[in-house]
Amino acid sequence: MTSTSGNDSPSGHGGSRSRPLAVGRGIPFAWRWLILLTVTGLVVQLSLPFRHDQPAHLVAGGALVLFVTAAISPERFQRFEPVLDLWIFSVVLGVSCVTEATVLGPFDIVDISFTLAGAFVALAGVPELVRMSATTRRSTAWMCIGLAAGALAYRYVLGIGAR
Repeated sequence: MTSTSGNDSPSGHGGSRSRPLAVGRGIPFAWRWLILLTVTGLVVQLSLPFRHDQPAHLVAGGALVLFVTAAISPERFQRFEPVLDLWIFSVVLGVSCVTEATVLGPFDIVDISFTLAGAFVALAGVPELVRMSATTRRSTAWMCIGLAAGALAYRYVLGIGAR
């Protein structure tokens, strides 16, 4: 079978998923994604200036995907690769539903939607991150913890959002 999209990977992902991101190649992976998720959150904030919880959910969703990916060893990635997107989506959906129903309530499906939007943004970095060194994956995991904490602080310090 010949692929016309330049994607010969057995997972069936699009061509852009089978090669590393070309943007910001000189910037370390964790910093590149910190900048990308922060800028994406800023775009959402500028589009929806009356709510600060939506950009926070978007950034936290992206951070969660990268954190989960950083925890996966390259050997496990090969085993999960055919269904990795579904597995990560399920983890993010489950975590966002549980936290929204308990800690971050009241339950708001829009918040879950923005969390999933951040997850979809970060999925572009999964193939590159999982093949990186343990040191890079560890630094990315720490960056994700800081990014999620920053998103929570942004949301609650500014105190603007769904009530």
